[in-house]
Amino acid sequence: MSTISREIDVFLGEGVNPIGILRFATNGRREHSSFVYSDFWLEHKASFAIDPALQLVQGPQFHTGGKGEWSSVFHGVISDTEPDGWGKRVMMRRHARQQRAQSNILAEPLNTLDFLLGVDDVARMGALRFRDENGHFCSTRAEDTGTAPPRVQLDQLIHSSQAIERDEETERDIQYLEGNGTTLGGMRPKSSIQDDEWGLCIGKFPSAGDTKSVTKAEILALKLAAMAGMDVAEGKVVRTEAGNDVAVIRRFDRDDAGRRKLYASAKTMLQVEDDDEHTYTELADVIKQYSPRASEDLCEMWKRMVFNILINNVDDHLRNHAFLYDGQRKWILSPGFDINPFPDKARELKLWVSEDHGPEALVQSAMDVAPLFGLRDRDAATAALVPIVKSLQKWREVGRSQDVGMTNAELGQYENAFEHAELEFASGLV
Repeated sequence: MSTISREIDVFLGEGVNPIGILRFATNGRREHSSFVYSDFWLEHKASFAIDPALQLVQGPQFHTGGKGEWSSVFHGVISDTEPDGWGKRVMMRRHARQQRAQSNILAEPLNTLDFLLGVDDVARMGALRFRDENGHFCSTRAEDTGTAPPRVQLDQLIHSSQAIERDEETERDIQYLEGNGTTLGGMRPKSSIQDDEWGLCIGKFPSAGDTKSVTKAEILALKLAAMAGMDVAEGKVVRTEAGNDVAVIRRFDRDDAGRRKLYASAKTMLQVEDDDEHTYTELADVIKQYSPRASEDLCEMWKRMVFNILINNVDDHLRNHAFLYDGQRKWILSPGFDINPFPDKARELKLWVSEDHGPEALVQSAMDVAPLFGLRDRDAATAALVPIVKSLQKWREVGRSQDVGMTNAELGQYENAFEHAELEFASGLV
């Protein structure tokens, strides 16, 4: 295979000067990358390190990813803008169709930079932007469609997504999803969309293989968390003309004017590359080091841990927690997102409570570590627990509400996630 070397300008938000250069090289399966800050950025009075692993120094800073599922050849804050499962699936289908159309079975496979640059600039997560050697910001859209699709196209997006899941997609399906459907992480079908009320949003679609109302259940979880006083992404259920239920989630990495906010996953903030076990108490340490509102963020993180335990959200890995740059060389905890109940999965968290407690989803474990989150005694922890328990005790009522619209049958499918011994234990504490 041939050697490929490229240099990509990196911009921050709507800035007109690059803050650095991303260098990428590959020779077959071996890939390497480095990042070098520009002189402009190093000399700027408001400059800051865009990643804890990328110090404000001259010269290239190299990175070679590990071999785990979540590893990347790029530094963390850059890899946080990459697609994973679903987005890569769409890109690979597009690439395969192009190869077949050109009868080019010897064409190079997509490399990691191809995936990174295959994400559309308009909807890329966070504030980083990438400009290629020809001076073009990465875009997969036609020049006259410089925005995510409107809500009215949801049924077409769902049709195209499910066609890909069934291996039945057409060129039109790929065109609908490319860019829109590659922006965000996760395995389930989704797309960036423009909502009349909220602007740029994520539309999460029913999967072709769903046996439960996954989209409604995610909105239910967000509504319950908000009722408990937690800081979570705004979400709503949208029923399409064809009767599909879509979870529409407002993007929190954009402000009300649409300006971008720099985003870093908890994986990036911890500077880890592997898939080894990590803990909520490690995230507490990150908050103490970087947050200007550490007391508030620590309590919020503890509440999210407890909430995840009580709804059996066992997909709480490091990429499902994040931080936003606050503009003052600090990082604040982002709103909670990707909070989903899993009624059919074992009660074991991806993110352990602590090294001592392991993965088992137990409220008592959360109570044990509460002092590490600023809740200095049992009374303080209990006070933080009360609104969560009261909210979850109303899960059926909220699920039936007009905002969520779950039927009794749909609620019954999620009973095991909300009604169990741990909620009884927590109720006994308050």
